[in-house]
Amino acid sequence: MRWVLRLLPFCRGLCRRKCAGGVGASVKFFIEQRSDYEPGTSLSVLCRMLSAELGDLDSRYTNIHLEAEFIRKEQHPHNGYVDAIAYTWGSPSDESKKRLKASRFLGHCLLQPDEAAMERLYLAVDRHLELEPVDWYFLWPICKMNRRAVWPWSWPLPGRKVSKELAVWRPYLSHVQMLMQQKRYVLVELAAALEWLQKWQPAQGEMPPLALLNWHSARLACANHFGATALADARASMALAEDLREEASPDACEADLRIAVAATNAFQFELAAIALHH
Repeated sequence: MRWVLRLLPFCRGLCRRKCAGGVGASVKFFIEQRSDYEPGTSLSVLCRMLSAELGDLDSRYTNIHLEAEFIRKEQHPHNGYVDAIAYTWGSPSDESKKRLKASRFLGHCLLQPDEAAMERLYLAVDRHLELEPVDWYFLWPICKMNRRAVWPWSWPLPGRKVSKELAVWRPYLSHVQMLMQQKRYVLVELAAALEWLQKWQPAQGEMPPLALLNWHSARLACANHFGATALADARASMALAEDLREEASPDACEADLRIAVAATNAFQFELAAIALHH
C-alpha cells in the first residue's frame, strides 16, 4: 500500500483542497482475501498510520483520506483486470508477450527495478540519508521516467543535501566517470545522471578545478554521443585542461580528445587541431 500511494500522481493542490468531508484526495484499497485474512477485518489503524507517515514525508499527502478492506476474488469487477495484467506480465507465452508489447505498459506502468536498490531508496528518502552512487545511478533514470510519481518527492531530498556539500556530490560524479572510462553505460541513463548532477551541483566557487574539469568533460562526452554542436563545455574544458596538464595529465588529455570531437561536430576544425596538438 505504501508503494502504491507513493507512485500515485497526486498534485499538491488536490490534497490541500478540503472537500465537504474535511479531506482532499480519497484512496480506497480492495485487497484480495488470502487464507490468513477474513473479509471485514478492520484496516483503519493501518490506514491512519500510512496517512500520518506520508503526510510527514510530503505535503501532497497532508489531507489524504485512506480506506482499505479485504474482498473475495469475485467481489469487485476490476479484480479480474488485475489478474489479466499480472498474467500478461509474468507469462512466458508468445501471446502474453505480444499483448504486453501492444499495451506499452512495460517500462512505464510496469517497472522492473532492482528490489534491493528500491528498498535503499526508501530508506534514504524516509531517513534523509545519502544514496550510494551505484544506487543513485541505477534509480535516477527510473524516477525520471516516472516523473509525476516517484521523482517529485524523492529526488529533491538527497539533491538539496548534495547541492550544499561538495564532498557528497563528487562521489556521484566519480561514479559516472568510472562508468564512462569502462564504457559501461547506456546513453539515456548517462544523460539523465548528468542532468541530475547539473541540477544539484554545488556552487562552482567551492568546486576544485579538477572536479570542475571532470564535470565539464563528462558533459562533453555525453553531448558528443548525441552529436551536439554547442561548445560551451568544450571551451571550459580546454581552459581547465591547460591549467591542470601537469597536475592531472590523464584527465587533461581525455578532455582534449573530447574537445576535438565536439569541435569536429561543430565544424570548428581549428579548435579541434589546437586540442589535438596539446
